[in-house]
Amino acid sequence: MASEIIMPKLGETMEEGLILKWHKEEGEEVRKGEVLFEVETDKVAMEVEATESGILKKILVKEGERVPVFTPIAIIASPDEVLKEEGRVLASPRAKALAKELGIDISMVKGSGPGGRITEMDVRRFAEEMKREEVKATPLARRLAEQYGIPISDLKGTGPGGRITKEDVERAVAERVEERARIVELSGMRRTIAERMSLSKRTIPHFYLTVDVDMEEIVRMREQIMPDMERMFGVKVSFNDIVVKAVALALKLNPSINAHFEEGKVKQVEAINVGIAVAVEGGLVVPVIKDADRKPLSELAKEIRTLVEKARTGMLRLEDVSGGTFTVSNLGMYGVDEFSAIINPPQVAILAVGAITKRPLVLEGQVLPRHVATFTLSCDHRAVDGVQGATFLKDLKLLLEKPHLLIAV
Repeated sequence: MASEIIMPKLGETMEEGLILKWHKEEGEEVRKGEVLFEVETDKVAMEVEATESGILKKILVKEGERVPVFTPIAIIASPDEVLKEEGRVLASPRAKALAKELGIDISMVKGSGPGGRITEMDVRRFAEEMKREEVKATPLARRLAEQYGIPISDLKGTGPGGRITKEDVERAVAERVEERARIVELSGMRRTIAERMSLSKRTIPHFYLTVDVDMEEIVRMREQIMPDMERMFGVKVSFNDIVVKAVALALKLNPSINAHFEEGKVKQVEAINVGIAVAVEGGLVVPVIKDADRKPLSELAKEIRTLVEKARTGMLRLEDVSGGTFTVSNLGMYGVDEFSAIINPPQVAILAVGAITKRPLVLEGQVLPRHVATFTLSCDHRAVDGVQGATFLKDLKLLLEKPHLLIAV
């Protein structure tokens, strides 16, 4: 019996997926467990295996097309089975409802969705076309409107009996030139970021704590240990690696910051899983270092390198971006001195790290040039109060200004 393959839901936040590649063509045999297609979610690109064996009879969603989760994307059947063409019209529920509201026979509408499915936009286009045919306009006005991509039904005619003229179209063109702008469609990842960050700012009462950290000893230690670390462990330790290690230890000392806020309750999480914001084409991903507090600096640095490389080559798996309890966003390498980051729910805090720069600092009554960086902690006031956030920053500052403590753990 023929079976529909649906767009799988590959994560709690996934609402739609983009088909990147089909590994089988129509008519080819498919075996259960074989990679059938690749899909891009809101976080990562993943290979999806076939859940049953048979012949790939029909591909409903082509490469490069995006559809909501649970939408049929292909049909698998036995070799001798013939797919029956049903006489019914394939249309989304919203398309059917709109067609009924506008009094349109939906069977007259041409579908542009997967497998010829009629979408809400198809119905709207059909309605616009019907309206256009009813509009009075001169032939020249119609040609000009089509040439400039202006719906003739949007124009108000000034000719006899309200007829749309060439001058009406030219006036509309002039107005639109003034408003012209480059429009960039949001990718699935960017749409998800926009939705989640908007939700975060609307629902989370953010407050911010900022501290300057003397990084002089960190700079000196890194210069001293990096050659030996690279020779012995094959890894270069970056400032960001050291910050992540210090953050993990500060979270261990401050469990109220290593928490989630869900359903009106604060859940302090035992595991310390630090997410690292990584810029990629089309948006931002946050790979997660699991049990970051338990890993020595060399191992932590290696894991961060691996995850960042996977992020930039689109090879992250779902488990690589799941389970984060706290996030570090570092824009110091871009020359940003200070900024405030938006909390990634259900986490209750996020740390923004600025650039390490030479600044005058007063030490024991003397003004000295020192390497300094600014750290800003964004907190969810529902779960974290000012003293808790300040204590976390105080411990983090101590760990960074006395970096031998990081090596000892």
